[in-house]
Amino acid sequence: MGNGTSSTSTGGNVGATGGAGTGGTPSGGLVVATSDILSALTDSACVGWSSELEFSPPLLEFIVDTSGSMAEVAKNSTTSKWAITQSALSNALNRLPESAGVGLLLFPNMNTVPNHNDSSIPPVVLPVESCVNAAAMVPPAPLGSVGSAQRAALAQALTNAYVGGGTPTNDALAYAFTMGLTPAGTRFSYLNPSVVIITDGQPTIQFGCAGTGSAAYPVDWHPLVDTIASISYSTPPIPTFIIGTPGSEAQSFTGADGRPWLSMAARLGGSAQTTGCLDSGPNYCHYDLSPSIDFATDLAAALGDIVGRAAPCSLALPALPNGLQLAFDHINVLYKQNVVVGTPTVQWLVGRTLDPTCAAGTSEGWYSSGTANEIVLCPNTCARVHADKYAAVQIVGGCAPL
Repeated sequence: MGNGTSSTSTGGNVGATGGAGTGGTPSGGLVVATSDILSALTDSACVGWSSELEFSPPLLEFIVDTSGSMAEVAKNSTTSKWAITQSALSNALNRLPESAGVGLLLFPNMNTVPNHNDSSIPPVVLPVESCVNAAAMVPPAPLGSVGSAQRAALAQALTNAYVGGGTPTNDALAYAFTMGLTPAGTRFSYLNPSVVIITDGQPTIQFGCAGTGSAAYPVDWHPLVDTIASISYSTPPIPTFIIGTPGSEAQSFTGADGRPWLSMAARLGGSAQTTGCLDSGPNYCHYDLSPSIDFATDLAAALGDIVGRAAPCSLALPALPNGLQLAFDHINVLYKQNVVVGTPTVQWLVGRTLDPTCAAGTSEGWYSSGTANEIVLCPNTCARVHADKYAAVQIVGGCAPL
């Protein structure tokens, strides 16, 4: 989307503390800003101030399991877990703004060959190319408009995926991080990088491409979790979102429950869904899709939620002239849709909500983050604005005398 801009402040809150200018208790929502509403904003003008508000585009590095178990048919479906993942991921990418950076590494995306079959033998450390098709990685780059080279590369990679082999999750993560999320790898700057891992099971190949790759001989997951934790403490911090697909609740052959370590990975990776989540469940910290009745729908929802969390929705407000302070109950937020010269622009009055989950009666609106000089758009409103290449956000009012 284009930069959100805040022009000169021209009014107090139309609806006092009401939602979308309706009066009463703040309840969020979106209403078309009619000429009457715009006039009311102008008529109740306070001392003016101006500033530009900009959204920093996100960078998402997807690391997706294509091991042999992903070829299995998903529960309550006639379609493989990989086919559903492929479709849902394609749809999620289409929701991202053109300015977003996206990279993709499928793993192993090749046939893996065991380099030792006896766990008592010291692992033979091999280069990442021995168990991950690193050459097929799509390095992060801005998505661009429909038909762009980056969108075409991502679509081609998903289409050409090889489904089979073992599960070298740690090798894939380390390679994607080094070549995609470090300054040397990206060659362009993003302030909001994130990792998204989609997998159905425990690693069967240890770092250094060591292991049989067989589900009958899973390897220790602790080194992988340690890698995820270290990435979350990078500069800038990089959260790792974890999606556990059906099958993660009972590993093939061993029957081990993989959800506790997936939850731990999400928690230590800085992407826990709720503050009260537990690695022991049932409220796991990762996106647990193991009980999913409709995997396609639930995966699309999880990816949509991650996109909403990764695409920043907070807007820093400017410092006001001397003698004025911000007053959140006097702020009005206008979303100007499709601001292009020569085309009609629809203006929406975005209502304030006191519910930071944006679930109380509406999924649209804005709220105070609790931080001075900052407001946050509800996820649906944020996604709406991010998807609008020519969006502008105007703050109207928002000042009161000391």
